[in-house]
Amino acid sequence: MRLVRGVAAAGRSAAAGSAAAGVAAAFLVLGATAAPALADPFGGTELLVGRSVKLPAGDRKVTVGLNAAVSPMNAVLSSQKDTLVDEAVRSACKGNKACEAEVRSNAAVAMDTLGSIPDSQWDAIQDSAADPASAAFKQALAAAGVSDPTEQQAIVKYVSKVPASDRQTAVALSRKLASQDAVNILMEPFADVNLKWIELRASAPFTMAVRDAGTDAYMGNMGLEAKSGYQWTFGVASLAVGGGLALYLPSAMEGSQAAALTDLFQAPKYVYGYMTIAPYLVAGLELPLVTLQAHIELDSMHAVRGDPAKTSIQYLRYGTALLLAPRFFVGLVAELNGLVPVNDAALFDALFFTGGLQFKLWILKVSVAAQLPVYHQKEDLGSLGGVDLGELSAYSVLTRVSFLF
Repeated sequence: MRLVRGVAAAGRSAAAGSAAAGVAAAFLVLGATAAPALADPFGGTELLVGRSVKLPAGDRKVTVGLNAAVSPMNAVLSSQKDTLVDEAVRSACKGNKACEAEVRSNAAVAMDTLGSIPDSQWDAIQDSAADPASAAFKQALAAAGVSDPTEQQAIVKYVSKVPASDRQTAVALSRKLASQDAVNILMEPFADVNLKWIELRASAPFTMAVRDAGTDAYMGNMGLEAKSGYQWTFGVASLAVGGGLALYLPSAMEGSQAAALTDLFQAPKYVYGYMTIAPYLVAGLELPLVTLQAHIELDSMHAVRGDPAKTSIQYLRYGTALLLAPRFFVGLVAELNGLVPVNDAALFDALFFTGGLQFKLWILKVSVAAQLPVYHQKEDLGSLGGVDLGELSAYSVLTRVSFLF
């Protein structure tokens, strides 16, 4: 019996050892497929938001993929009209059923009407909203094309129910809610050709507006980019410097404008009517398992279509990044990117942190990250349920799926 038990125990031990060896071998194979070019400095070190150094030609020759981003603000606002109306009802009516019915009826008409007012006419309405019964407010509505007496009366009654100190904010938020009937998803298919001395990229961004009634797609500004650089290796460390030029052609449709500010760093790809030229410089330091990168860029936007309020906008983009284990099956990417206004670009004043994971298996690479504000010039949208909507608008979820050849 002891002999039988000993044999059985030995069998179990051998089986366990075999299983462990099999798992170890699988991880070794996985690691090998995830990091085939350990001899090439800066292999697999592209960033999600900031500009990255030129990849070595041995890392990949051709890349095709898709970048996507969505801001939770769109999802929140598109589903919260009823919440705003409920708050207005509770504040104004104090349980009076007749008052509640009137406010709800007026709110529905007011939101739809406010959402259709063009930007060029909005300032006069916003400025006069503190006294909705005034002739100035009614004249501003008429000048904006709201001539229907029923619509005018609905807006006046709705705004009148809001406390005087909150009326201007309430009108702005109501208009924002009315215009946010869709969740805007920013998409960017791209193709990259990596030669020995130069890396070329072309992209065709578009935005998808997902509504209850269906989905609309709008073309963004097509992008062309060229970068080059040089690398030096000193023992276990490698240094890279380089630069590039990105050009965004004015191909965007007007419908893409609603998504242009979902992510400030991607605005040149989606803003309507502008052509953008963006020269940049990059530098990188690679150590075993860790890569550091930095970049600085000048974005110069020039109005060439439509009738935008600003004919020329310039701002600086800068950033640093840390990549941990970029060549392996799972890598970590952390970026700190900022914007500094240079000329007529007050909105482009921000600092954001981006953190996420990159997964790599053979020719497939998938990245998922969240972008969080450290500092930004937020839009004054008021609050909803205790949540600052202007703050929420700065958050984005980013993803990239690419195939490497």
